[in-house]
Amino acid sequence: MGRNVFANEQRTPIFEAQYSSPIPTRMGTLFIHEFSASMSIKKHTVLNVLGLITPIPVTILVVPFMLDTIGLERYGVLAISYILLGYFGLMNLGLGRATAHRIARHRNAASTSKAEMVATAVILNIGFGMIGALLVGPAAWIYFTFFLETDSALSQEASGAAFWLSLALPLGLISGVFSGALQGLERFVEINIVSALNSILLQVMPLLAALYISPDLSVLLPAAFFSRVIALLALFLICARYISFRSNFRFDRKVARDLLGFGGWVTVTSIIGPLLDTLDRLILGSLSGPAAVTFYSVPSNLLRRATVFSIALSSALFPRFASITDKNEAKELLEKAVFGFVAILTPIFVLTGMFLESFIILWIDASFASISAPVGAVLLIGVWANSAAHLPYALLQGTGRPDLVAKCHAAEVIPYLSILVLLIVKFGVLGASIGWSLRCVLDAAILFMFSVGKKNKIWIALAVSCAVVLLETAIILILPVQSVMRWGCGLSLLLISFVISWKYGQGLISAVSLR
Repeated sequence: MGRNVFANEQRTPIFEAQYSSPIPTRMGTLFIHEFSASMSIKKHTVLNVLGLITPIPVTILVVPFMLDTIGLERYGVLAISYILLGYFGLMNLGLGRATAHRIARHRNAASTSKAEMVATAVILNIGFGMIGALLVGPAAWIYFTFFLETDSALSQEASGAAFWLSLALPLGLISGVFSGALQGLERFVEINIVSALNSILLQVMPLLAALYISPDLSVLLPAAFFSRVIALLALFLICARYISFRSNFRFDRKVARDLLGFGGWVTVTSIIGPLLDTLDRLILGSLSGPAAVTFYSVPSNLLRRATVFSIALSSALFPRFASITDKNEAKELLEKAVFGFVAILTPIFVLTGMFLESFIILWIDASFASISAPVGAVLLIGVWANSAAHLPYALLQGTGRPDLVAKCHAAEVIPYLSILVLLIVKFGVLGASIGWSLRCVLDAAILFMFSVGKKNKIWIALAVSCAVVLLETAIILILPVQSVMRWGCGLSLLLISFVISWKYGQGLISAVSLR
């Protein structure tokens, strides 16, 4: 990983206690610290999981109604718009993550100091957002007008999305700062309430608009936009409860330099990371049309719900990594997180693969499932790798090495784009899933290499879990859903996954609890 990023960090209060307190007091303080930290990470992970899974029933209910109401092609265009909306919202120029990192490192600072941190990040992002909006609008219009393979009427509808996407960019940047501030303060209850509310409104408001006003995209996209407005207002009001902005909402040049210094590399990740995650659907829409995006997006959106645990865990770990000053302690925490990931998610991914096609048949219909289920089978391994990658991602950024994540993502763009185009041209919608999954596996491997090096017990745990998920993918692709052999192989693999889960779960329990 290069230089020791912990070498020049100041000791936190708990480390000061460790070096200056009498032995009994020091041991008692450390015990309380360990117990409290362990409980907080577990509690925050559970809260994050609840926040991520709460919108899932709404998604299951809304999607069939949306498909019936607006049709396959319009739904595909709407899915692409959501991808772009999400992408631009995540492109917060690193200041959301930088705010979380800085507040976590200065948790005991005065409220006025925290207010200056947040205010400085917000003012910077307002400026960046206005500049970005001038670039995003034309770029989105060009894509929808000239590169989206669809009829002229729908293309005209889609081109109007550019206006709403350009408005959404500043909102996303500002929301990222307030969300980052709450993450740094470890206010995960509030973060997840707003996140769940936003996800639900983003699905329900366009459906209501389609049913009661018009299924035209000129109506659906404003409905989605205003759901983001509600989320931004909620985040601001919650932040104001913990950080006093009265007379303290001012720009600080020194804070700006520090935020931009950390956020510079995070900016690269914030731009390239979401782009890597959305190129599959954007290129698929250009080469195969919006209907293909629908066949791809439905299983993709379903399977990505399986990442809730790793996203929840990494979000809880990030402020903890930011406060750790010992490199080995950070690695040890990552190891325990990986063991937890393998123990919990290995059987979940096997179960998800077993029932994916049957669920799509019941949820939509058999003809839809015949195309989307093989796509989902290939995506399964990519989603697994993407889930695992959240853990080293949190460590590298939390310990002050966002440059490694950014360099990794930047190096992936050209090879991934080239391979993705070739695979889509050759295999269509299935090719998109193959390309995305290959990139996710490579991405996860590189991030873990940066985090723990080549020789670490983490690699064995990841290899075992990955092999099980690969076997489940092969079972889905080779054996038909009505085959007795498919279900027999699936149940056997599920039993193996439970054995793996027990092994790594026992190892995690016998080790020191997550800190």
